[in-house]
Parts: sequence; structure tokens; C-alpha cells
Amino acid sequence: MKQTKQPPGAGHKTGISKVRLSKDAARLVSLCDSAVDAGSRTEQQFWADKIELLATGLMDRSNDAVLEVALEHTHERNSPAHEILVSSCEAAAETCRLD
Repeated sequence: MKQTKQPPGAGHKTGISKVRLSKDAARLVSLCDSAVDAGSRTEQQFWADKIELLATGLMDRSNDAVLEVALEHTHERNSPAHEILVSSCEAAAETCRLD
């Protein structure tokens, strides 16, 4: 059977991109999902601290592309996780050193 090429995004009911996440991007998404599922504010803060630490490390290494992919991924599929990641990235950006 002959397969036809489809334009990017065709056939996606949810609009979630099929871009394969890097290890760090997948870790960020997983941490955000854990923060969303947290049962208390203390647990949510625990996950937020881990997200911020990873985001700070990525920013220090000028690896913004990973953050952008994770932000896009969480935005497309899960708004609460996206908000947590945005907040953590903002906090990480405020603590970054400029050389």
C-alpha cells in the first residue's frame, strides 16, 4: 500500500507534536507532571524546586532550546504543567548570572 505524505500536524487529533523530547526536556515534563499530581503545597514546592534547579542548569549552559521544547510540549497537552514550568523558568531566569 502506498503511503502519501501528509503536512506537518495532519492526523493529530490533539495537536501534540511528535517531536521526540531530549532527556532533559522529558525530565522537565515529568517533573511538571509530578508537581501537578502533588497532594500538598509542600510536595508541589518540592517538585518546583527540582524543576527550577534543572532549568537553571540548562540556562547556565545556554541550552534554551530544551526549555523551549518542554514549554511547547506542556502547553500543547497540559495547561497546569505548563504554568508550573513557566513559573519555574521565570524563577530560574531571575537567579541566573550574566558573565
